[in-house]
Amino acid sequence: MKRSKEIGELAKALAAAQGELKHPKKSSENPFFKSRYADLSAVWDACREPLSTHGLSVVQTTVPHETGVVIETMLVHVSGQWITGHLVMTPKDRGPQALGSAITYGRRYGLQAIVGVAPEDEDDDGNAASGRPSKTSRPDEVDPDAERARWRSSKPPAEKTPSPEQRARALWTHLLKQTESDAVAAEAIIEECSEEAARDNGEAKRTGSWKALAEDPEWLDATIRLYKRKYKEAKNG
Repeated sequence: MKRSKEIGELAKALAAAQGELKHPKKSSENPFFKSRYADLSAVWDACREPLSTHGLSVVQTTVPHETGVVIETMLVHVSGQWITGHLVMTPKDRGPQALGSAITYGRRYGLQAIVGVAPEDEDDDGNAASGRPSKTSRPDEVDPDAERARWRSSKPPAEKTPSPEQRARALWTHLLKQTESDAVAAEAIIEECSEEAARDNGEAKRTGSWKALAEDPEWLDATIRLYKRKYKEAKNG
């Protein structure tokens, strides 16, 4: 996230606006997952008036990216103070419809994140996008004594080897933490390390996407080893 030098007036106005925000209505349906979600217009309907009342506005723009498009979302106050964040979206293909869908999806989540608003229940559409099943109810309460007895009588579960996708996602999460959530900087590190790892193996390829690495476990492992070596050298240096 980037911001103006001062954000005191913006923070005060946003706090007041958030006190008036309502949960966006889940007015759209995902027929594939048979779930409902709050679309972009519903999110805007929920936050437009409170933002405007307190001198706040949102500007969203797009920037081309090697894996798709970057959605830049800026929250601006009448004082001139601002904060901004960006989200990298990778369409499922290079067609205009897929690109438009990715932009709309990114704008919706960028707006929700920077304003601090969310649907009342779990966002099924978000779960669908990440491949997780939708949850419509909370788990039943568990009796503590029965749970302790169950664990005493059960054998510890065998450790599972993380999948390539889990390892690639863990690398991405680590890089976001190291770069203070700067996705562009994190992707640049992946791109540099993946290119050098491929070159060490006599290949000429590179990517800034952790998803692409997950599809090639050997390249992923080589990239992780190279990054760990560079990270260790940087810390010791």
